[in-house]
Amino acid sequence: MASVFTGALLLARAGLLDLRQATTHRRWRDALADRFQAVRLAEGRVVGLTFGLEIACH
Repeated sequence: MASVFTGALLLARAGLLDLRQATTHRRWRDALADRFQAVRLAEGRVVGLTFGLEIACH
């Protein structure tokens, strides 16, 4: 499952990331961690703008 920009927050709000490892843009990482404790944030993994391009190629 993949999303871009604040899409991880939407997926988490829907419960789709509960107990799953996830990451998001560094700007939204703290918001994701604070609001959705059931989401396991991937340590050391932060994605940027080019991630959208990368997932579009797969």
